[in-house]
Order: sequence, then structure tokens, then C-alpha cells
Amino acid sequence: MILMPAASGVGAVVLAVSSQGRPLMAVLAVVVLVASIAVGVVMVIGMRTGERRRTRQLRERYLDHVELVRRQAREEAAGQRRRAARDHPHPRRAAGRAALPGRRPHRPAVALEGLTLRVGMGTVSLDRPVVVSDDGADPLADGDPVCVWAAAEVAAQCTVLTEQPVTVRLSPHEAVTISGPADRVRSAARALLAQIVAAYHSADLAVLICSGDSAAWEWAKWLPHCVSRSGCDGPLPGRLIAGHPARAAELLAVETERNSITDSRSRRTVVVIVDRLDIQKDPEVAIVEDAAGAAHAFVIH
Repeated sequence: MILMPAASGVGAVVLAVSSQGRPLMAVLAVVVLVASIAVGVVMVIGMRTGERRRTRQLRERYLDHVELVRRQAREEAAGQRRRAARDHPHPRRAAGRAALPGRRPHRPAVALEGLTLRVGMGTVSLDRPVVVSDDGADPLADGDPVCVWAAAEVAAQCTVLTEQPVTVRLSPHEAVTISGPADRVRSAARALLAQIVAAYHSADLAVLICSGDSAAWEWAKWLPHCVSRSGCDGPLPGRLIAGHPARAAELLAVETERNSITDSRSRRTVVVIVDRLDIQKDPEVAIVEDAAGAAHAFVIH
């Protein structure tokens, strides 16, 4: 594109030099020379501005795409927050919900295989985080700095969520242990228990408490989940609350035997809460652990 006006300019110079006896041709050659220079300047400017225009257009399109991804990530984050607030409410709200039987669905006991409880608030990963493909190993990949920065910024902002429920998943093959000062440990255990009794009906789930401090768990006798289906305490049904590991193992064995003679719809999964602050010094706790393992029960120390 630049060679054409350059060639016409050289031709105009040759024409002017060779037309000394013809003034009209010399003037025409000068005009062609000036026009060639002007066309060359215009073409050079056009090439530069055209490249910049294309770069700007591509950059605008990519930034529009980045903004679309940002909006989609924000919608995903809002949906994840709503689901977390619905599935893992504050323990106080969960305890209040337990008093409304109509809002507590009847779930089969096998659903406890996926029992997930809220243990606090913290930072969690986004279910669908934004990931930027890395072409750093490709020597031919030359990204626009503005676009690369915008994509990296969105990826950094759309990776985690703060102030979200942090959960722990119960498994019948592993015990969940809460350690620390006695008051804080029992507060955490009460919060977990509130979520359990709020999410599951007493026909599906039983709670057995083994504690040497009966006064700390006196309130639990009012939970329908702690009512034993076998045995009585005077004129009232017995409670699945024991002050000694051996007694807790007996209650658990009775509950397990009851499950074995009933149909699958009447079986109750058992959650065992072991409140032994000196657990490392108390070898009798192993009695409860062995009984819970045989009954496929969930254990919270």
C-alpha cells in the first residue's frame, strides 16, 4: 500500500526532470508528486488508526464478555447464598423450626448418609468459580494487557464467598470430635443437635446422650428424639440418656435390636453424643465407640 504512492512520486520526479522544455508537464509532475506524498501520509495514518480501531473493537467485545461472566458469577453466588441460608440456617432458627412439625419433613433414615451440619461461619469456595485459561506455554499467544487484567480480576473476585456456613459431613464410620473449653464445646454440640432434631423427625432419628454431667443435658429429656421405644422409666417411656458408657452401650444395643425386628420404614438411625471431657483418660469410652460402630450410628464426641 505504501509502494504505490512511492512509485508514483518517483515517476513524477523523473517526469519533472525530463520535461524542462515543457513547463506544463513540469507543473503536472509537481502536482502528482505532492498528491503522492499526501496519499502516502494518509495511508500510513490509516494503517495505524485502523489497527488501533480493530484493537479497540476487539477489546470492547472481550470486556463485554467479561462483564457478562461477572454478572453470571454474581447470580451464581447469590443463588449459592440462598441455598446455604435455606439448608443451613442459624442454630437458633433451626431450634425454633423443630417446634413446627409441619415444616419438618419425614425423611427415610438412609438419607442420613449425607447428613451435613453447620459448624460456623467462614469462607467457602464458589460452586462454579471463574477460571481463566492459561496460555503462558504458547509462544504465539499474545494477549491484550487490558483484557488479561480484566479477566484475572474477575477470576480473583469470583472464586470464594465470605461469611457463609461452614459445614461438616457426618459419617457412620468416623466420629466428629469437638475439643476446647467445656462451655464452648457443649454450646457447639447443642448447635449441632438443634440442627439434627430440626431436620429429622423422631420417627427417623434417635439421639443417645452419654454424659457424666447429667445436669448439663437435663433439658435433652424433653426431646422426642431421646425417647426410647423400648423400656420405661416408671410410668413414662425411658430416655436415651446415660451417665456411664456401659449403660449407653446397653441402650444403643436395645435400639439396634429394635431396628432389626421392625420393617425398614420404622427403623431409626441413631446419633450418639459422648460428653466425656477427659476422653483420653477414660478407656470405657471405647465401649460406646464399639457399640456405635456395630450399630452404624453417628458419633459426636
